[in-house]
Amino acid sequence: YKGRLPQVVITDYDDTFMDNSDGRGLVISEGRLKLLEDLKAAGVRVAFATNRPLTGGTYAMSHMLVDRMSPALKADFILSTGGGAEVFKFGKDGSLPEAPVFSGPTISEAERAAVKGLIEAAAAKLGADLSQSRADTKPYEHSWMYGMGLDAAKKAATPEADWKALVAERNRRLTVVFAALEKGLKDAGLEFAATLKFPP
Repeated sequence: YKGRLPQVVITDYDDTFMDNSDGRGLVISEGRLKLLEDLKAAGVRVAFATNRPLTGGTYAMSHMLVDRMSPALKADFILSTGGGAEVFKFGKDGSLPEAPVFSGPTISEAERAAVKGLIEAAAAKLGADLSQSRADTKPYEHSWMYGMGLDAAKKAATPEADWKALVAERNRRLTVVFAALEKGLKDAGLEFAATLKFPP
């Protein structure tokens, strides 16, 4: 920056701004809150772009970050959620906006049908269980979640070593399905930045 601070910094949240390598979680730390406050005092505006929603329990940015920010820090705060599906601008008093300043579909119905078909075809070849599957609703309709038969009840009833083996096999199958999805998207001429994240 040649001795000058940037006016704006836009950053991801998970494992970017907040590091979870120590397993302590992604709720913002006091040190990171202080960093945001120091940057704002220096005239640097920090905005976040994340795949998380704004609200919706412990997974949401409200729990991870927003509710822990002071009104002064939230003043004019900008947050992009859902992989760009919605953009929120907070009030000058730090108040939560009633509606996003931008909200739009990130994927068309035709594109969604193509992705769904590719996933189901690849899973069928593996004999993979797509029960417990969930597709998020608008405006987060670009996300798919597949438990493949593993849930909290099954984990509680399974010895730890056996559970780890089941998870490893589930992740192997997800990796194969994801590779088939990427190839299918490329063959169909659909340009997506697809990301695979393993369920816990």
